[in-house]
Amino acid sequence: MYRRSVILLLLFLGACSAPVKDYSDQIYIKSVEYKFIDELFKHNDESKFSVEVPVWVSYPDEQKFSPPYPAIILLHSSWGFSAQESFYANVFKELGLAVYAIDSFTSRGVVRTSTDQSLVSSASMIQDAYQVLDYLNTEPRVDANKVAVMGFSKGGIVALYSAFNMVNQAINNNKQTFAAHIAYYPWCGIRLSNMSTTGAPILVQGGDKDIITPVKKCEQLINEEFSENDKQQVVIKHHPKARHAFDHPILARVPFMLALDAQVPALCDLRQGDNGEFIERHSNQKVTGDNIKTVLEACSTFNGNAGSHRRATRDALAITKAFLSEHLLD
Repeated sequence: MYRRSVILLLLFLGACSAPVKDYSDQIYIKSVEYKFIDELFKHNDESKFSVEVPVWVSYPDEQKFSPPYPAIILLHSSWGFSAQESFYANVFKELGLAVYAIDSFTSRGVVRTSTDQSLVSSASMIQDAYQVLDYLNTEPRVDANKVAVMGFSKGGIVALYSAFNMVNQAINNNKQTFAAHIAYYPWCGIRLSNMSTTGAPILVQGGDKDIITPVKKCEQLINEEFSENDKQQVVIKHHPKARHAFDHPILARVPFMLALDAQVPALCDLRQGDNGEFIERHSNQKVTGDNIKTVLEACSTFNGNAGSHRRATRDALAITKAFLSEHLLD
């Protein structure tokens, strides 16, 4: 077990050294530091936009595709910016998409959040994504009406929760919405007081053996909180025998399941009341930015696992391509 842990550490350290060679350009967007999602729903003071977040950019081959291009924004997992985003960037460029891959951790002085998810909040990453969407209105090479958002694990939370009207209204007053949302194994442990969506199509994919962010929790959230109309816009795909991060290209090099010393929030259940306050259902504790770290530690375990699954990776990619072809590509 010790040897496997060392191998895992070395692999992820290598994976998380951003493979920037796969990108042709870099931009910076100004964003905000939120401790918890409740702060996102308060008035956004311009002075708070003080974080310079790097975004790595790639465009499709101009010999094959002509601008303005549809685009996709990529959000990384708790392990930080890695080869996973580069893999998908190369795939999507071949489809004719411009790719904007956000590094939400580096400028905030964080390497990874796998053992402490409070180090960078999902709310901060949601703001990052919307800031890029806003930027694309000024980019002539991109069709700003055809921008999808896709994320993995922690980034998957962004991809899913950016689809809610409450979030869209709080960040940009419903000026613009994403054209599509693709969430790979997101944590679906937060319930807003109003879960209506922007109406954009949503794709959620996860492994049936994922004990870190169970896909069944997302299915339960959607079945219980979404309107019948919103449910029509959601596709959920379960991948048999697949674990967390089943598609990560680095895990594909490891021929066994890996135990992870990572925060597992599968049992955490944070719900927002009509008064705007959040309560963790099991402990009945009010949740704020000041105590989110201790609340998550109390309802989480630290015995997760991850592992590559070739068939799930292949099937999930085919589903994603078909989803993008239907909703984003002409």
